[in-house]
Amino acid sequence: MPIYFKPFSVELPFCLETIGNHWEQEAVNRKKGLSHYHWLQTESGCGTVRIGSLERTLKMGEGFFISPAVPHAYSANGSKWITSFATFDGFLKNDIGKIVGNTPYQFTDTKESAYFSDWINRMILGFTDLSMSSAASSVECYHFLLHFSPVYKLDALQYHPLYVQYIEPVIKEIETNYREQLTVRYLSSCVYITPQYLSRLFQRFMGYSVYTYLTRYRINKAKELIIFNPHTDIQYIGNRVGYNDTSNFISVFKRVTGHTPLEFRRMYG
Repeated sequence: MPIYFKPFSVELPFCLETIGNHWEQEAVNRKKGLSHYHWLQTESGCGTVRIGSLERTLKMGEGFFISPAVPHAYSANGSKWITSFATFDGFLKNDIGKIVGNTPYQFTDTKESAYFSDWINRMILGFTDLSMSSAASSVECYHFLLHFSPVYKLDALQYHPLYVQYIEPVIKEIETNYREQLTVRYLSSCVYITPQYLSRLFQRFMGYSVYTYLTRYRINKAKELIIFNPHTDIQYIGNRVGYNDTSNFISVFKRVTGHTPLEFRRMYG
């Protein structure tokens, strides 16, 4: 049951505070959380994690990543729960929250379990046989943390069959025909599902609604027209991006950007 504390003594942008594997996990109850970002993964057996009112069982290969100062507890289900773990430090540790999307915790399933377990084993081997430099270990920590970033997860989700079948065609339809009077009902009919199901899928994969994506895309196109066509009438620009009602266009533009179209033109045109 190896465990290492501060494997490198030099100060690094990102580094490990602790790391271990093949650990027979005892029950833990951290009422004030930990002082570091923490990763825990099941190697064998299973355990139950409790964070507030949430209770989640970690089966083999599953893990969770939790931010500092988040109260939590976990314990074995059955006789033995074998885990691997890591906690992160470094002089850029205050930026870890930005990397992982400022989320208090994240759970992972078995799809990437091999990456995480291989990473732990590779890092420990690098420390024990002295084959890994301090700089290389810091880069490895950064790559590990990136797996919890919203950008990485969106990139990975784009290969999901539901994304390919339903989200991708709808995005293409929006970006091709944003000038038209598009509705969620129409967009869902393009991929032969209900508006409710399309809305759920968009929320799952994109993190916001179909309407929000359509609105953002239209307003970004309106910004381009305002900047590159300094004498074009605002009503015409609104029509060009799908808004027949100029008052509505101005209202939506201000809600999204914080400025009216004319204010935006004066600032950036």
